[in-house]
Amino acid sequence: MTFQDYLGVLRDRWLLVVLGLVLGVAGAGAHAFLATPQYSTSATFFISTPDLGNDVTKAYQGSLLSEQKIKSYTELATGPRITSQVETQLGAPLGSTGVSASARPDTVLLTITVTDPSPRRAQQVAGIFASQFVALVAEIERPAAGGAPAVAAKIVEAPPLPTAPVSPTPARDLALGLLLGAMLGGGLALLRHTLDRSVKTTEDLAALVAAPVMGATAFDSGARSSPLVMYDQPLSPLAESFRQLRTNLQYLDLDHAAKLVVVTSSLPGEGKTTTSCNLAIALAQGGARVAIVEADLRRPKAAEYLGLENTVGLTNVLTGKLELGAALQPWADGLFDFLGSGPLPPNPSELLASRQMSDVLEELSARYDVVLFDAPPTLPVADAAVLSAQCHGALFIGRYGKVTQDQVRAAAENLHRVSANVLGVILTMAPRSKRKGGYYHEYGRAVETLAHVPAPRAADSTAGSPAVRVPGPHGHDIVVVGPTRRGVRRRAARS
Repeated sequence: MTFQDYLGVLRDRWLLVVLGLVLGVAGAGAHAFLATPQYSTSATFFISTPDLGNDVTKAYQGSLLSEQKIKSYTELATGPRITSQVETQLGAPLGSTGVSASARPDTVLLTITVTDPSPRRAQQVAGIFASQFVALVAEIERPAAGGAPAVAAKIVEAPPLPTAPVSPTPARDLALGLLLGAMLGGGLALLRHTLDRSVKTTEDLAALVAAPVMGATAFDSGARSSPLVMYDQPLSPLAESFRQLRTNLQYLDLDHAAKLVVVTSSLPGEGKTTTSCNLAIALAQGGARVAIVEADLRRPKAAEYLGLENTVGLTNVLTGKLELGAALQPWADGLFDFLGSGPLPPNPSELLASRQMSDVLEELSARYDVVLFDAPPTLPVADAAVLSAQCHGALFIGRYGKVTQDQVRAAAENLHRVSANVLGVILTMAPRSKRKGGYYHEYGRAVETLAHVPAPRAADSTAGSPAVRVPGPHGHDIVVVGPTRRGVRRRAARS
């Protein structure tokens, strides 16, 4: 991964980074609030050899001797012997009192530091350690034959009474908490990214399905309550993405037009029905004769989205109870036709694989330029694979961040196993890219602003309703003149 990739991960997983920072700051605050204040004081010693007069050589050798021995005295200063003597003189165990010894590099100075919740006790213990350490050095360095010690320890700084605690320090704790929190949040974000097997890009989706990229649609929080954005928000960026899908589908294969197209996915809830309905509107507004077939004979939803009846439809035609023409319902005064599911059967896969279904497909192909089949997901049931094998092609839907790579791969294998022609893949509900789509987003907002300017009462308006002119067949435009109860009204106007 490059540096830009890491930044992208942190940006995409910013909630985890914020969580880490919050935990770090909260931990620092809790420590500063709950921790017992600690006071520290130190005694400093000078380790020297006896006065050797003006002999420079002996003085130099004595200095080297002091530097060599000071390392040993650093260990002995807090060893069991002195600690035991200090506790005996103190009349109590040290308990939570902390004692440490250190030597300054390239010097003969040694420091004993004592830390305790009580400043007076810290000073008292440090004083006892200082006296015991001086006595210990004198005892160790005294020659067996008597005489002056070879090395002596002198107290040069007695332990003062501390006036301010050395911990906790809120500023330092906060800075440390922020640093550790940022590291924790960044680590969690990278770990989540590494373990995340969901599909996040059109390139990954195309590679898994082995099909070209048809496009992507952005996430829209209002699509759940108002899924027909091609009608409700015709000038929005999301509606424009469906027009782009229409263009890509029309120019996918100029030599072999795809008339019967199955829209499926790996799992439920990935946007099949929303894509089918809006793509049908886009194709119809582009001048094509379009029909939507509710091919989900288990959990149909297209009729609900379009505001049409679903009690009569495909199953009635397949069982011979109704002619195809009688089962078709026009939407928006004939913008396109809809064939509902009809009564839900106990054997959907068998009905879709029947000879009667082949006859229906032939008749639909003769009637329309494009027929979109809103099919069930591919993994739970075999309906979509059965239908795709009989149609000209399939569009594979993958929802950003929901479907995993393994699920997409398994669903694609089901389609390829029946030799289905997967025309392309569509990534749905993807977040808008501020880097790549910023200009387009602003452009879409500008167009929306213009769309709210009241249309004049002219030939392209009815009762003051705003009119939108879109391309139509046979050299005419379709003028959408306002909403009706179940769609939009339209009339032809010469170019």
